[in-house]
Amino acid sequence: MNAGFAIDHGETQGFWSPSLLGFRLLSRQIGEPPKDDRSERVPYSSVTHYFEESSPSYGERTLSYKFDLVNRDHRNVQFLLSQLRNRLSWTGVRDLHDSSYPDYHFEVRAPDIKPEDGQHTVLVVTITFKANPAMLPNYVPALTESEKRYPDINGDGKITAGDAGLILTAAESIAAGHSSGLTPAQELLADADLDGVITEKDSLLVLQYASAVFAGQFEDTAENWQKYLRRYLAMKGALY
Repeated sequence: MNAGFAIDHGETQGFWSPSLLGFRLLSRQIGEPPKDDRSERVPYSSVTHYFEESSPSYGERTLSYKFDLVNRDHRNVQFLLSQLRNRLSWTGVRDLHDSSYPDYHFEVRAPDIKPEDGQHTVLVVTITFKANPAMLPNYVPALTESEKRYPDINGDGKITAGDAGLILTAAESIAAGHSSGLTPAQELLADADLDGVITEKDSLLVLQYASAVFAGQFEDTAENWQKYLRRYLAMKGALY
């Protein structure tokens, strides 16, 4: 995921903002995530991979910002508008930081940019984003060395649905009062979400990761698993 966009520049250093082109923020409207009826609409996770168990009942929220730009050179105004469009064009999702929520950020798709009619020396622009319903915390603790586990349960060198199946079988066996059927080393790996127990949630987490890999969203590597896990842990502290 490409980070690096901020509505307000200054407090959030190192991020690009419309203010760098001379645009001034006039107003903001942070929409509430709507309840999501899965029988009628496709949840946000179909756009890019998100954790279904973390936000099972919400659709994407709308973020709307209004900016103005005062400039007596009409040609320069149009050039800056073109630059704004170029900066706000991307595929996938990016992080959006808004100083109204200093400890959290939004994940947004490329916005709609709508200039408003007005005097040729004043440009007013409304920028509207569609966002993941969750606001994610900016800080997530790094994984310790002992937590950097790669849940390849069957030892074939990759994470697949087969590993998720082994975890699910183990979780069901444990829930029924029996042994997991796994070796101690496998049991350690099977606790994919690091909560100290083997449950169906571990199986689901591994299955979602394997599905994202299969869909070509990223390569199956230990590093990508760790990034995926950290985002899963971040979702536990998300706000809606």
